[in-house]
Amino acid sequence: MSILSIQQRYRELGRLRLGAKAPSGAPKKLDSWRLTSQDADLLHHAAKLWGGTVEPWIDDKHNEHQLLTTTNRLPVLIPHQDFANQSWMELWSKGGRQRRCDTVTCHLTGSDGTLTEVPCPCDTEDTPSCKPSTSLLVWLPDLPAIGCWSLHSTGWNAAQELTHSAQ
Repeated sequence: MSILSIQQRYRELGRLRLGAKAPSGAPKKLDSWRLTSQDADLLHHAAKLWGGTVEPWIDDKHNEHQLLTTTNRLPVLIPHQDFANQSWMELWSKGGRQRRCDTVTCHLTGSDGTLTEVPCPCDTEDTPSCKPSTSLLVWLPDLPAIGCWSLHSTGWNAAQELTHSAQ
């Protein structure tokens, strides 16, 4: 196998989050940015820049650290990325993602990890069963690390505007 055939990607340092879970488990919107990462030192550096306190973030899926900043603005740079493959329609359940669609083709992952493509069952004209899912990678140039931070949104505005405004 040639080194050139290996899929290249940016190193993910953490995630930029627009919300958190309320004590009831329901999602809630935040007025400031929340950063999550496995690198607590990096979050401590971010806290010096943007306020907040680093604390452990432990739940069913994560054993990381989080920082709830005191700012609603972060200086970012947007690296080159494949914007065409960063916005999908997805159906989620408590068991995880059930399918990922582009409204024409649906990509199903089997229990053995195999990928199957079938015609998309979403009804995009009426009430779609799938919801938009959009990702964007950013650099936080004020932090002392090489890598990207992932921003993920499941809102319609992000699907319609985010990747186009970043191009």
